[in-house]
Amino acid sequence: MANDRDWRRFPQFEKMFDSGQMAPMLEKIQSTCKQLDVLIETGTTEVKARGQAAMTAYGRALELFKELEEMREAAAKN
Repeated sequence: MANDRDWRRFPQFEKMFDSGQMAPMLEKIQSTCKQLDVLIETGTTEVKARGQAAMTAYGRALELFKELEEMREAAAKN
């Protein structure tokens, strides 16, 4: 089932890997996470909750980046 595998493709991420744009993207994420840390520490209860949710989302995106990179490296070895 070819369509079953389509959900495993990430063309935008693949473009970033291929064009060397991952480092700038990761720097932006790091900068944003630092700002979120400040909000989580100093914000109102509502702001803290939103900041924590955003931080969780960025963490998941970083996990995806890592997994994609590992998959690409494994595929390159084969």
